[in-house]
Amino acid sequence: MLENLGQAVQILAQETTSVTVKLRNTWVNEENSIDAIFYSFRESAFQNVCCEKNGVENDEVYADEVTLFCHDLKKFASLKVCVAHTGLPLGGDDQAEINKCCHASGVPANAHVVCYNLVVWCDSQCVTETDRRLSL
Repeated sequence: MLENLGQAVQILAQETTSVTVKLRNTWVNEENSIDAIFYSFRESAFQNVCCEKNGVENDEVYADEVTLFCHDLKKFASLKVCVAHTGLPLGGDDQAEINKCCHASGVPANAHVVCYNLVVWCDSQCVTETDRRLSL
């Protein structure tokens, strides 16, 4: 299920205090839609946000621009994505619980749920050719 993770979260912009991403449904390899996808993150130092998208088609962008607030001491942001589907099992132990602040009361009791806690860097972790030359 994680084979397309690089396409599921695309980094659009990296700042020192935030990172902006685009979210795409690559969580399952089927032609049917996913019943619901929940994603939660820190929007500011004091505000957590949880969003829900229903009936998300395979390879559909379900969030064009999401700005995640970065942790103060380490320059990364946390993003939690939960996928709920009543069709085929999602793989592994697919009985995760969606955070109560997401108000996921519309998810059927028989839905398979998988959650991922992701780290998104607020600055690039790639070494540029210039950086490589300077370190020699």
